[in-house]
Amino acid sequence: MAPEEILSIAKTYFLMGLAFLPFMWLINYIHLHRVARRRKDELSPSVATYLYLSLGGCAVWTVLIFTWLGLYLSKRTQWGEFGDRISINLPLGS
Repeated sequence: MAPEEILSIAKTYFLMGLAFLPFMWLINYIHLHRVARRRKDELSPSVATYLYLSLGGCAVWTVLIFTWLGLYLSKRTQWGEFGDRISINLPLGS
């Protein structure tokens, strides 16, 4: 791939991640990291910037999603009606 094409792909995947698709950031990093390390001298520094921003964004989203999941699973019943309204599937039981 040409260096301009690699930069274009890195930028496109990064922007897709900004549209609340954090898995695109992970795909961006995994897909292009080896290429960027191997061809460091001929690629623009912007490629590395997009890759590391993608990795950081994915890490932040992962922490936020799992924090929300833990909070929701442990406190849903205490939230009463609000907990029921934000539920897609209401579990049966006590």
